[in-house]
Formats: sequence, structure tokens, C-alpha cells
Amino acid sequence: MIICVVISSVLFYLCGAVPVQQADWQPNVCGEFLTHINTNTNTTTCYHMDASHKTWNAAEADCIQLGGHLASIHDDVFNTFIFNAAEEMYSFEGVHIGLSDTNPGISGFGWSDGSVLNYSNFGKSMPNINSGHCLYMQIINVQGYAGQRYAGQWYSEECDGFTMGHVCVRPTM
Repeated sequence: MIICVVISSVLFYLCGAVPVQQADWQPNVCGEFLTHINTNTNTTTCYHMDASHKTWNAAEADCIQLGGHLASIHDDVFNTFIFNAAEEMYSFEGVHIGLSDTNPGISGFGWSDGSVLNYSNFGKSMPNINSGHCLYMQIINVQGYAGQRYAGQWYSEECDGFTMGHVCVRPTM
């Protein structure tokens, strides 16, 4: 490939050959889902942001129908990624994530996809089953009846209560 650069307004061109590197071809491992690559863990996650307002239970049913589950979050990198994607794309107050204490065979809180709860970003006094058995990620800072809720943190909700957007995650193909 030949590249020319204009050095000044006198139209003096500097041209030279630049070697072209072949990019490694990567197959589409997520189909119609979007792809997130976590450079810290070198893992690929297929995700889908859905703007339709649904309850946690209805959102999980949608994700299952798409071949996945509500998002399970295992590190700060993916938590921040989900927060930024939701904030920039939809400006939700919150998005459902896959954490609840309603999963069959799991005692206490666990991810709807059955993965291990090895990272958390709970808001103050959360999770709180008096507020609900399912969780969502807060997208904007809010001062509410229950006190301050901070963006990026997780809060309890009723599984068939609040309607909001959600994030589905599924395995790579």
C-alpha cells in the first residue's frame, strides 16, 4: 500500500510504501449478539442489551429463549462494561442482571446461568430480601426513599415488580 502525506500547504507530498499486515481472521462467535472481549482474562462474552421494559422473570425468560441468561458478572471489567453500555445506549435507570436467590439447587444468591458468585458490587445494605429476591444494576445516581443508590452498583428488587431493560449473555458459538 502507498501512503502520501501532505507536509505543508505548498502541496509537498511525501510518499512511501507501507507494509500491510494481515489481520487474523476471527469467526463471528456471537451470532446476532454483540461481542465483549475482556483483555484482563482473555475471555469473550456474547451479550445483548434489550431496551424493552420487563420484569426480572420476564427478562430471564427472554434471555433463555435467545439461548442464554440474564448477565452474570464475574469481575469489575465486565461490570464497568455493562454499566457503560447501558448508560450510553439506553440511559436506563437500571438494568436487570442474573443474580437472585430464586435459583433451584442454589442456597442463597446465585447467577441464573448457574455460574459461581465470585464477584459482587452490592450497594449499601444489599442484597436485602426485604426489598426483593432479584437484583439489578443501577445506571444513574438516585436519591430515593431507601437512600442513595449509586451508578454501577447492584440493588435488590422484586422479581415480578419493577420493569426495566436487561442484559442477556450467552456462550460463544
